[in-house]
Amino acid sequence: MSLSLLKKTTTMEIFSWDDSLSVKIKIIDDQHKVLLGMINNYYNEIHKILEGNSKQNLKELRIDLISKMKKYSIEHFKTEEELFEKYHYPAFEEHKKEHDAFIDKVLHLEKRLEEKKIILTTDITDFLKDWVITHIMDEDQKYGEFLRSNGVS
Repeated sequence: MSLSLLKKTTTMEIFSWDDSLSVKIKIIDDQHKVLLGMINNYYNEIHKILEGNSKQNLKELRIDLISKMKKYSIEHFKTEEELFEKYHYPAFEEHKKEHDAFIDKVLHLEKRLEEKKIILTTDITDFLKDWVITHIMDEDQKYGEFLRSNGVS
């Protein structure tokens, strides 16, 4: 029996969905769940690579994640910002600045990859974990309450 057959890969989650993440607006919660899935998948793929249980390498994994993050942020931020405009969310401009900063960071990471500069795996995971903790669990909760008070569910 080869040693690789004895290796066991476990699936782990950095984030599990719970009420602390919910803005109680279905379309937004569904999109946030997609983000958590991307983060958890990235984390698990890193471990598979490090354990030798993946045909993908870290560079390919990073490129794939950055590509998905670009697509996700365009769709998700558009959804939020359309709701902000429709219901005249008073903190729209401040919230949009955070979206713009997220996109800038993703584009910066993409540029560093294209220039073959070193990007630490922890740079990406820390950035995404920070986004979930500071943005979704704090800032998004504020608009969730506002939009629900205007009949959005």
